[in-house]
Amino acid sequence: MKRTTAARSSLALAALLCLSPHAVAQQPVYRCNGTYTDQPCAGGHEVDIRPTEGAHSLSGQKKQSLEAQLRDATRSADQGVNKGVQQAHTAMKCQQLQKERMRLDQTSTGTELAGRRLEVRQQQFKLGCRRN
Repeated sequence: MKRTTAARSSLALAALLCLSPHAVAQQPVYRCNGTYTDQPCAGGHEVDIRPTEGAHSLSGQKKQSLEAQLRDATRSADQGVNKGVQQAHTAMKCQQLQKERMRLDQTSTGTELAGRRLEVRQQQFKLGCRRN
């Protein structure tokens, strides 16, 4: 089966379109006197042209859709909840260690108990427990 010239050219054009975003992203772009070019110029500087989420591609100003704003708010809320859960877990562990330390202080002193008391104090220090 022979391919026609039009079919070959359209296939080549499709391949070029598929490769063009990768080729463009690899070429440096320079801003020279308010215009953009692929050739460096005096006083010009290289511009990062990689697309970023939520930023307008030409102005660079952040413009987010409602969906992106909602996703960011949800992500921020989840991070806050996780931080609160970690703090609560640490506070509970500190309370448990404090109770164990008080119990050890009330029992008779021995080398075994003194070693355990030192371990408890080290755990409290590691967790950043406050002194009560």
